[in-house]
Amino acid sequence: MSVTTTAMRNAWGPPCVGSRMITVPLGDNGARVTIDRRWEHAIRALDMCFTVHNYEVRKADTGCYNCRTITGGTGYSLHAYGLPPDVNWSTNPYGPRLVTDMPPAMILAIEAIRTVDGLTVWRWGGRYSGNKDAMHFDPQVTPEQIARGIDWATVATTGEDDMTTLAEVQKEFVNADKRAAAREKQLRQEIVATLSEREAKTRRMVRAIGRKVGLTDAEMTDAANGPDA
Repeated sequence: MSVTTTAMRNAWGPPCVGSRMITVPLGDNGARVTIDRRWEHAIRALDMCFTVHNYEVRKADTGCYNCRTITGGTGYSLHAYGLPPDVNWSTNPYGPRLVTDMPPAMILAIEAIRTVDGLTVWRWGGRYSGNKDAMHFDPQVTPEQIARGIDWATVATTGEDDMTTLAEVQKEFVNADKRAAAREKQLRQEIVATLSEREAKTRRMVRAIGRKVGLTDAEMTDAANGPDA
């Protein structure tokens, strides 16, 4: 389960502290990103995945630190904390459908990165349930958690043949959305059943009290239904 933006703001704040930032290379083609210095090991692990999968990170449309508010909102973006890199945004745009040139095997490798305590380090924006943000990689751990270290055994060091296609990744997203919708439907049914049970219990209580005070069935029904709206 992914952590919230609010939780990450609280953990990594305050925003826009330039003295915390350092600039490090990302990829093998001259791209550099400015990040919170406490996040350096996570960026290095991400960089290893790009290198292993021969993914070219372009310096013209890649970045990280930006002291600004979140898109469409008023709170600070996590970019103001120097955490989530946006990589090759011209070929991995933000929008209602997934468009990406990132190899599925590379995405899975990035998502497999863990801390020494087994915590997920990165969440890919291409997995968002609403608009997709394929350029974007969200942090999932606090400064204290990442300070304990990356489990480097979980970081890809060699490429592996992977026949997963973009269509299969998109299918996985659709299936995840269907599971979420089914769970929401189940919760709604449980709520309705609970309310119905409480309503029935209330009616039984009204009838029991009505019999004690000599109300007719019609009067008890009116009492159970409440006043007209």
